Amino acid sequence: MRKNNSLLLGVIISILVFLSISFLSLFPANASTDTAINVYINGNKMHFNQNADDPPPYIKNGRTLIPFRRIFETFGMEVVWNGSDRSITAKNDSLEMQLIIGQKYALVNNIKKDFDVAPEITGNRTFVPLRFVSESIGANVKWDASTQSVFISFPQNKLRPGQESTYNDIRFSIDSFESQNDQREYVVFGRVNSKDARLLIEVKNETMSFSGVSYILDETSVDGMYQYSATIYVNSDFTPKNVYIKLFENNEKVRVAEYIFYISN
Repeated sequence: MRKNNSLLLGVIISILVFLSISFLSLFPANASTDTAINVYINGNKMHFNQNADDPPPYIKNGRTLIPFRRIFETFGMEVVWNGSDRSITAKNDSLEMQLIIGQKYALVNNIKKDFDVAPEITGNRTFVPLRFVSESIGANVKWDASTQSVFISFPQNKLRPGQESTYNDIRFSIDSFESQNDQREYVVFGRVNSKDARLLIEVKNETMSFSGVSYILDETSVDGMYQYSATIYVNSDFTPKNVYIKLFENNEKVRVAEYIFYISN
């Protein structure tokens, strides 16, 4: 009887050890799963574990990794998985990004960019570095260690010159762009509802970016809006493709709007 009990106990212990090893194998080495990672996109919390195909993000070597399809589709990008070379391609109207499993670089509009934690497959799901992917599409990323939260903000729609946008209590617009000095300067004119608001106007393409800070042109408001201007000095071979407005918030620059680049005649 004792022999049978000992045999049964041994079988139970073996099963428990096997299950423990199987569970741990779902997570890569150096991955932290102790605390849930919260991800917020433009203030909206992403929810994970809704089903078996919806795993949560985790931290590896100090970087947050997230399921690739969830994050790219949240950004409104088309996603393609290529099993032959184990690569991921995500694209929209203005950007194409390709990442490869195990490789610490990506091609962003055919330009090679390096990062420090490679995409990987965990539990039969592909995970990509959240900060790199987000910043590559033009988003701002903040990490709050106290709550294990990632806050991502990005312009969801491109605005046309003259259209207004709002961030918190700040209302603003870009009304026109002017090229000067053989396209080595771009002068931006717009409106803002606060004389104290500092807008950073950024123009960029795939490889370079330049920016200028706004200043109020007239102390008198019209319909609660003040006219501002910003001058941006660029290289002679620079051709802008994207125009962003950033606001200074808690000594950080937060990207709050994207405008279609259009030179006034």
